Amino acid sequence: MAIKSVKPPSFQRGALLIEMLVSLVLGIMAISLIISILFSGYRVASKNSLELFVLQNLAITSEMMRSDIQRAGYAGISGGSITLSGASDVVVISGASMGFVYHDPKSGKYQHVKYKAENNRLYSCEKKSSTILSFDSLNGCNNLFDQNMLSVTSFAVSTIELTSSSAISTMSDVYLEAELVDGQYNHSVLTKIKQRNWL
Repeated sequence: MAIKSVKPPSFQRGALLIEMLVSLVLGIMAISLIISILFSGYRVASKNSLELFVLQNLAITSEMMRSDIQRAGYAGISGGSITLSGASDVVVISGASMGFVYHDPKSGKYQHVKYKAENNRLYSCEKKSSTILSFDSLNGCNNLFDQNMLSVTSFAVSTIELTSSSAISTMSDVYLEAELVDGQYNHSVLTKIKQRNWL
């Protein structure tokens, strides 16, 4: 009858220790791989969310300006168009700023609006009054973007006169460019807006 030799207990403990070390190393490698994948996914998601933040702010602001400009010059039931005091054009452009006025039927007053870019920021200046004010008097402005997050790199407005046999209108091109304050994710939007209220 064959008799199997029994390995010394110390040898068995050594083999078990090696197996445990191998398992530990493999476990650490697996955990490291999972963490690396999760971290990469987080970085991609973070990058996408920051870029989306820039794009959303540009889109929302451009749409707000479109809505305002389309109402520029509205005179109410009296018809025709109104301009800022001392202005000959419905949309006044001065450097990196534009302004206009329209009648607000809800309040019965004149709503004055001015957009201006200054020190890498875009401001909106709004004021209601029973009388029409001048472009230069429109102060008390609010920053449209979070100055700790976004920097406005360019803001420009141009208009083209559209004429027909019975009316005069304008087409406004509003160019807005912004990026994160650290210079990342620079994007721009060009909005073409036709003035609704004809002179």
